[in-house]
Amino acid sequence: PVQQAYVLHEGWACSYRQMSDGSRQIFDFRLPGDFVGLMGLMVDGVNYNVVALTDVVVSEVNASKLVSTFRQSPMLAEGVLWSLSGDNAILAEHIVNIGRRGALERTAHLMIEIGYRLNRVGFAPADRYECPLTQKDLAEALGITHVHLNRVLRQLREEEMLSFNDHIVTLHDMPALTRLAEFEPAYLNNR
Repeated sequence: PVQQAYVLHEGWACSYRQMSDGSRQIFDFRLPGDFVGLMGLMVDGVNYNVVALTDVVVSEVNASKLVSTFRQSPMLAEGVLWSLSGDNAILAEHIVNIGRRGALERTAHLMIEIGYRLNRVGFAPADRYECPLTQKDLAEALGITHVHLNRVLRQLREEEMLSFNDHIVTLHDMPALTRLAEFEPAYLNNR
């Protein structure tokens, strides 16, 4: 459960909600450079969990020190607010993804988004990235079964737009993927 906040320097984590039937809905992947659990410091009763998906290197963020530092450094407070607003923009886009895009489009959108975020912090080139996620992780983030995700990934591969093999995602045809997913990166540009 989220009780502490961290800055993620290396590795991947995810934020998720555990359902009573044992299933989970992943609503965000935390990548290097992201805050993890920051909302839990600001809001009582946050009802989600965070789990590391790989080995991670983090720095702990102390809530009381953070608030006192805000008083001394308004620029730091502004940066944290930008980070929170960026997280909010990502969550809003994920809601649109699950609520309005088909499985093919939402898969393409998420894979482009992850690549874009990794590229922005210098962890990957624009068209290829290492991805430790399993098909189960991706399916839980996309709101589809892993069997359906397998079919979607096969279709993207057969149409030579995207491949996901041996934990490497290759974005073969970015213009076609971008059109398919209706991907507009503006929501990521404040991070």
